[in-house]
Amino acid sequence: MEKIEKKKIESTMSSMMEEEIKAEPSLMSSVLDLTQAQDDFFYKISQLSPNEFRIEVPSTKKRYIVMLDPSSEIGFSGLPFEWERYFKEMKIRPDEIAKSPMEVLLCVNFIAT
Repeated sequence: MEKIEKKKIESTMSSMMEEEIKAEPSLMSSVLDLTQAQDDFFYKISQLSPNEFRIEVPSTKKRYIVMLDPSSEIGFSGLPFEWERYFKEMKIRPDEIAKSPMEVLLCVNFIAT
């Protein structure tokens, strides 16, 4: 999906949520609770540079510095052990990972949680 379309969809969804929250104030606390629950549940991924990423495990506060590594069989080095298993099972080629590494990490994050 193009970035412009994605931003438009996100903006529309955000506006719809704001309208629902204004109509039902108690909904705001539910949304905040859900947001906090998601923050504690999902791994947090941030891009430090085009080829370097940080993966944080909220429950244990453990951090992994992950590097794009096209020579590796899984396309990355420094991944959490369980993620290495996912990459091996998914059989994504390193050249495919190199095209959009952040998106690949986000997909595996979804699978891992």
